[in-house]
Amino acid sequence: MTDSSVEDVHAIQELNARYNFAVDETDGAAWADCFTATGVFNALLPGQTLTGTEELIDFMPIVTEAFGRMQHLTTYEIITVSGNETTQKCYLLFFGARDGRRNLVTVDRSTRADSLIRHAFGTRNAVCKDTVNPQSSTSPASST
Repeated sequence: MTDSSVEDVHAIQELNARYNFAVDETDGAAWADCFTATGVFNALLPGQTLTGTEELIDFMPIVTEAFGRMQHLTTYEIITVSGNETTQKCYLLFFGARDGRRNLVTVDRSTRADSLIRHAFGTRNAVCKDTVNPQSSTSPASST
């Protein structure tokens, strides 16, 4: 049994939208603002676990270099909130654009498990871990 409320689910949807648009617009500061000051992001790129605002901001050029300019589309979100823990299961379409070409990087189910902190100014990620089913994922190197 969860204690999900409409307000909690809406806050997570808004946080996800801000997160995706910040990455898609290569705005490292806006993306880092989706996390607490000591927030942790467990990236899909091997060996990349980021902690804190500065590391999150500095990661934007790295991920942009790996995937190109990105566009995220999530759909059919199932969001479960229990206290400060949330899980979102959804379908993810993830495109990378480089050299004038748009490439589909991932089409699959994605699961995001977050530890959240709620502030007067909005919900933030304390820890964010994305998991994408690797069977239909394409590595950045092969998508160019």
